[in-house]
Amino acid sequence: MSNNKQTAVNIIIKGKVQGVGYRYFTLKKAQELHIIGWVKNQSDGTVALFGQGNKRNLELLIAILKQGPSFSKVDEVIVNWEHAQAEYIDFVII
Repeated sequence: MSNNKQTAVNIIIKGKVQGVGYRYFTLKKAQELHIIGWVKNQSDGTVALFGQGNKRNLELLIAILKQGPSFSKVDEVIVNWEHAQAEYIDFVII
């Protein structure tokens, strides 16, 4: 059985995650893990992310997101798994 099956995840990160380089940190880590999708700041102070890739790499990204960059303070990471469906070719900040 292949471990390369594509899956997707929607994530909301709560805490001190805006104004601390969190999106750029996420962009770099997602690209290193060959994950496609996007990350963005939301008006409620959270960061939202959609990622698509193999499940193992997405699980690694989630673990990294729980730590965050050095100036962030992550209080909660809400993860909702989905079926891969989007037609993304890269990971971007929006």
